Amino acid sequence: MGLKIGNANLSRGLILAPMAGYTDRAMRLVCREFGAEYTVTEMVSATAVVFGDKKTFKIARIREDEGDVGLQIFGSDPEIIKRGAEMILEEFSRSGYSMPSAIDINMGCPVKKIFSNG
Repeated sequence: MGLKIGNANLSRGLILAPMAGYTDRAMRLVCREFGAEYTVTEMVSATAVVFGDKKTFKIARIREDEGDVGLQIFGSDPEIIKRGAEMILEEFSRSGYSMPSAIDINMGCPVKKIFSNG
């Protein structure tokens, strides 16, 4: 029996957990090479996306050769999270980047910079 996350169907259920500062494209590709069927981007700030931060869009990018990748987004305002996710998907569509297999909304991270923002 497999596992389904968003559009990804995983036969073995091997997943690379999202880790801020670590799960960049290079790490995702290495983990895929060693058997991860599904990976997740670093945490993407919805607020930074809405305010047009270019570095944040770069963190969110997913390329076709990465396979099934979830986009992890965080924020303290549901409307900002929604708008940030929409903006990322619009940008991906325009620029030819791959769409995420799922969107992971981070709602429980113990990292101080995350929980101190509500």
